[in-house]
Parts: sequence; structure tokens; C-alpha cells
Amino acid sequence: MGITLKGSYDLHVHTSPDIIPRKLSDEEMVQRAASAGMRGCVLKCHAAPTMGQAVNLGKRYPQVDVIGSITLNRSVGGINPAAVEAAGKMGARYVWFPTMDARAYRKEQGKPYEDALSVCGTDGEVTEETKEVLRLAKKYDMVVGTGHIGTEDAMKLVQTAHCMGLKRICLTHVSLPVCRMTCAQLDESIALGAWVEYSYCHILSGKCELDLVAEQIRHIGAEHVVLSSDLGQIDNPYPDEGLLEFARLLNGLGISEEELSLMLVKTPWELLYA
Repeated sequence: MGITLKGSYDLHVHTSPDIIPRKLSDEEMVQRAASAGMRGCVLKCHAAPTMGQAVNLGKRYPQVDVIGSITLNRSVGGINPAAVEAAGKMGARYVWFPTMDARAYRKEQGKPYEDALSVCGTDGEVTEETKEVLRLAKKYDMVVGTGHIGTEDAMKLVQTAHCMGLKRICLTHVSLPVCRMTCAQLDESIALGAWVEYSYCHILSGKCELDLVAEQIRHIGAEHVVLSSDLGQIDNPYPDEGLLEFARLLNGLGISEEELSLMLVKTPWELLYA
């Protein structure tokens, strides 16, 4: 039958407008998704919400589920409940905790991190602002992505979200070194209701070995995994091309077409809507 993107979602694409140069615009991404037979995509920007673009493009391309999001970096006030409330009212379906401004990420990158963002306070406990963001994500039925907050903080966030009754939390690209988890940590997170995202971007950049991704997928089960591209960088493939290439490479390592269909089609939809 062959591997295709028909009916798939890419829950992590970077497009322009952005403060970082991108390979394609929001509209080009949606056009490419439509041409590939994809069911939908999440527009992500580290600096600004994307709900406005998503709503307008969804009207123009009704065959594609164009999903808006917000990422809680300093440009939106950090871990800012007011920004999340506004995003929810405007139809955002995805909220990421800090990425480029996350303390763990900045520390790992060798950048100043003393005033960077964390979901935990100086006492090591999840902050009230973080809990309020989770409450609002639950109210507006948004997916919570852990961003670049680091493994330890991501575990605490998943535990807190579980206690608060959230249904939709996704461990963002656990293939990125600062977000990487052991199989035991993944097992614990899945038991608490989390989903696991693997992204092709970090395979291309050499930050993660494809063998490790295939090994972890086999361990935790494809029914708990979403595959994304995390692409849109100037020198990388187009997101749809990259996602298809990712799937084919995993297939070459023994991940079946049925498992790939789960991770590209079924589990992303369930994370968003089930």
C-alpha cells in the first residue's frame, strides 16, 4: 500500500511570519498539507500566537484542519494565564510552555539563564501561575505541550496536570537532548495520561539517533506516540516532505505501516479531539 501522509496531522510546524527566518509561510504550509492529503497541522511560533492566521486560513482551506497555538515565552508575558485565556477564547487548540526562554534550555545552550522561565519556583514546586495555565487549558480543552522546560520539570508538569484532571498533555519532542527521557520516565508519564512526541528536526540536526526513536517507540507502543516534523527552518526540508521521510526511515527500522498510521493519523487526532 505504501506510506503516505493521507489523513495525517503534523502537530509542530514553524512558518512565517516569525522573528526567525522560515522556509515557508503559513499559507504555503496549508497549501502543501492540502496537496499531500494531510488532515491538519498546528502552526507554531516561539514569539507570537498563531490563532488569527489559523482561523483565516481554515476558512480559505476548509479541507485542512488549521490549528492555532500559543507558546509561553517572554514575548507573550511568559507563563501568563491572561495570554492563555485570550488564546483559548480566540480558538487556540495548543499551548506550549516556554521554549527558547525556558531555564533548562537556556542553561543547556550555555546562555544566561538566571532570569529565564521555569514551571517551578525556588522551592522546586510547580508555581501557581503554571497551575492556572493548566486550569485554563482544561477549561478551553487545549493540548498542553511541555516545550523546552527540561525533563525534570516536564515530569512535574505531567504529574500536576494529571492531578488536575487534564486529558491532553504531550511531552514535546523528547528527541531533543534537553527534553530527552528514559523509557522508565516515558512509562511513568504515559501512565499519568501523557502522549509522547518525536520530531524529525532533531534527527536531521544529529541531536538524536533514529535508532533510539525506533527503540523507544517499540517500548512504549505507537498508540501513545505522535510523529511531527518540527520543520520550517530555511536549510531543512519542507515539513510535509520531512514528515514523510521520517516515517519511511522508521519503517526501514522495522516500525510497521500500521504503527506509522497510528502515529501520523489516529493518535494526533485523539490527542486533539478524543
